[in-house]
Order: sequence, then C-alpha cells, then structure tokens
Amino acid sequence: MVDHLLARVLEMDQIDVKRKFTDEEQATLIIENHRLYQHCVLRVNYTMYDNRREQDTINPRTWPDIMMLSGEDNNDKHAHPY
Repeated sequence: MVDHLLARVLEMDQIDVKRKFTDEEQATLIIENHRLYQHCVLRVNYTMYDNRREQDTINPRTWPDIMMLSGEDNNDKHAHPY
C-alpha cells in the first residue's frame, strides 16, 4: 500500500504505479499517527472556461459511474482514451 500511495503523491504515470520503491524512498512518505481516513463524498473545485468557479460532488454510493483516464500506454495506437 505504501508503494501505491507514494506513486500517487509523486504524481507518477499509471504505468509506473506498479514500481517497487526502496526502503529509503518509502521512508519519505509520512502518514501522521499512522491513520488513513475514508470519505464518502469527493468535492472537486474547478474554474470553467469563462473563469467562473464551480464545484462538482462525486458520491460513489448514489452515482457510481465515474469516467477516468485509463492509464494505458499513450504510445499504443489501440489504447482506449478512457
């Protein structure tokens, strides 16, 4: 789990997420009080093309359909864009 979190914090590509980090690299990830919290709702703030600020709410319990990037290799001509 530490490898997955560290790859996300370092904003690595999806392909690199499966990389195994060294003990020294893993030690750079500090989780206060060794606690992680699960949240039921994600709120995303963003600026629209006309500079208005908006917010979207994602709740997987009421609307579980979320489209995200596939994380496939972009050099593959058969890779799906989603």
